Amino acid sequence: SIISQVQAFRSAAREICIGNVEAFRDWSHVSDTVEAYLLLAEHGRTAEAYNVGSGRTNAVLTFLLTAIDLGFANVHSVSAANGKKKIEMPLNPDRTRFFGTAFDKTKIDALMLHRKIHYGLSDGALHVGTDNGTVEVKLDPAKFRRAEVPILFADITKLRRLGFRPKHTLQSIIADMLRPAQPVSGANFAPVQPATTENLISTH
Repeated sequence: SIISQVQAFRSAAREICIGNVEAFRDWSHVSDTVEAYLLLAEHGRTAEAYNVGSGRTNAVLTFLLTAIDLGFANVHSVSAANGKKKIEMPLNPDRTRFFGTAFDKTKIDALMLHRKIHYGLSDGALHVGTDNGTVEVKLDPAKFRRAEVPILFADITKLRRLGFRPKHTLQSIIADMLRPAQPVSGANFAPVQPATTENLISTH
């Protein structure tokens, strides 16, 4: 996984291998998803279809860069291995409209969504510039899927009408994924307490 490779890079590995960095996904935190299902169980209409998601879509590249930024060192650029297609501060926030709506995304997300930048197998690898040197990201043909849905973006309008508001950002999702193996500087999220019989079963 991306997270395990970032953790390995911090300790020993010198290269990250990945597939299609331009696939966009609706990354959701499990606690937000559970909250949505509980809300639907209580207030949803029978036989009505609802989409559950975060209300945003971000590229695999944004996920990777954010994981490097939180788990290794601050990211300040990304480029093709030959130095071309260089984007400074790729994780800067962007709120331009896409799909008719504004949602949380990054500078690199916006550039790819509007087809102003493209990273693919022909680039061979990407170089991620950080405060602690360059991270090489190899684009591995074996990790590319033959059939890939380019963009997954859940329309949660009906869920919002019931009062649903996702609490977790992409950054907090990744911070929680990194936390079991290492502390994440700047993340203000309490660790998840292990489940016990006492806190799962009410005696009242």
